[in-house]
Amino acid sequence: MKILFYSIILILILNSCGNSKKDEKSDSVPIVIMGPSTVYIAHELNEAMYQDGSDCRLEGWGERLWEYASSNNIASKIYNFAQPGSNTQTFQIPPEEREGNDRLQYGPQRDHYWAKVVEKMKELKKGILLIQFGANGDTKEQFKSNIRNFIQKAKALNFTPILLTEMAKRIRKNGHYNAGRGEEIEWMREIAEEQDVMLLDLFEKSKSVYSQLTEKEWDEQFANCYSKWYRGDTAPKQDTHFEPKGAKKVASWIRELACEEDKNSVLCQELNGTPKRLLLSSTKNIPEHDIPPMSWENMPKGTKSLAIVIDDHSANHWVHWAVANIAPKRTSIVAEKTPNEAKVLKNQEGAELYVDPAYPHQHIYEIHIYALDVEKLSDTHRMQGTRKIPLFDSDKIYNHIMFEKRFGNFIIGKASHFFEP
Repeated sequence: MKILFYSIILILILNSCGNSKKDEKSDSVPIVIMGPSTVYIAHELNEAMYQDGSDCRLEGWGERLWEYASSNNIASKIYNFAQPGSNTQTFQIPPEEREGNDRLQYGPQRDHYWAKVVEKMKELKKGILLIQFGANGDTKEQFKSNIRNFIQKAKALNFTPILLTEMAKRIRKNGHYNAGRGEEIEWMREIAEEQDVMLLDLFEKSKSVYSQLTEKEWDEQFANCYSKWYRGDTAPKQDTHFEPKGAKKVASWIRELACEEDKNSVLCQELNGTPKRLLLSSTKNIPEHDIPPMSWENMPKGTKSLAIVIDDHSANHWVHWAVANIAPKRTSIVAEKTPNEAKVLKNQEGAELYVDPAYPHQHIYEIHIYALDVEKLSDTHRMQGTRKIPLFDSDKIYNHIMFEKRFGNFIIGKASHFFEP
């Protein structure tokens, strides 16, 4: 039965500092980041964990720093060059030339190393360079020498270097907390004083927070997934890396520590935005039948495509419409029109089209919009050794629960709306 359908305006707002051009800082300073996997986790590593039974997505804090930017302009000028598994020595070597690190078989970003950081700083001409490394195999001499070189090169290119200590680990034994780090924490502190550069002591901050949390509280706030990606007979709980919720929390500490050190510093000012959040609203303009008009804005940094799922909350998530591969530059859908570039997935009846809700005053319906970091849903995959196994099946019907479980490793933003016609 065809019915009148509420016009839904989906507004994905991840920057509540304002969207008008007058709010944008034309003189915003770019932020370049370098470090290991606590700063950036490549998809390939998430996929390797997914292959081994984990359905969680891990992220580094550098992937969420943009959420605290003071404007969209600043958010677009945060460049994360961190490389999983690297130390100050290996970060200077192109990934394909490294030896003895089997994690690199999964193909983390091939342009994430020191020469590319230098190239980007030359291109930008001025900015901030955030540097976070642990020893991870470096000797004291190697570590200090390399950090000094990073600082000096940054200064020579008109960049302000800022050092960050490693995150504490979350280790408990017999009820006692152990932060689990070594002398490299003090080495970083010493270099910051010697070179007279700002230091953000993430180790001290994280240690202070972690020591107050129970195992359950840590899981709830940072990461509760297990991963067999780590070698060994028993898959340990995450004690170093974070799910998106944890990465976002750590990113907030960057802003907090920068402002504690110097509230007038450029970094404090650039990251002085209100934390972005998903915000949805609807209107009671009522079109007849078919696909409702939708609009959205402020896609997450790194969005390569969008997907939308409409299903019936009261009927076991019966799928009325599912569509993927929507271009990230698109900000709206006209009523009754499917975007030309989009791929319509099967509804609950097995047809690739939209079906009107049929229970006007009895059921609750849901609309979910997803930001993905792949251009096409068919590009999603998991790893089997070094082989990619496709995740997308055009014959399957995806309600929002199945969509999130299947493609969760590629979803970087989501907004939802519940309504009754």
